Amino acid sequence: MKNIKEKLSFCLLIAVYLVVSYRYFPDRLTDSLYHTLKHMLSVAPFTFGITLVVSAIFHKATGQRLPWDRAARIFFTIGIIIELFFGIHNYLSMV
Repeated sequence: MKNIKEKLSFCLLIAVYLVVSYRYFPDRLTDSLYHTLKHMLSVAPFTFGITLVVSAIFHKATGQRLPWDRAARIFFTIGIIIELFFGIHNYLSMV
């Protein structure tokens, strides 16, 4: 990461990922944290696998490996997209 703007955007991306993955249980903080961690660990292999495929495609196309911060950005972006779809699915299944 080169400058403060990139570091700030990376931290913001992580924060958005954590907010989107948070599973809220009213008045039960331990349940919220437990289910959030459980959910993040169950979704992480899929997100990591898609990130690995995207990284391999970039490697094939450019002939260079992605820097770790770019791969992490791809991981968190894909994670946010997956979490949004899971959130919509969970919300619609409750209705």
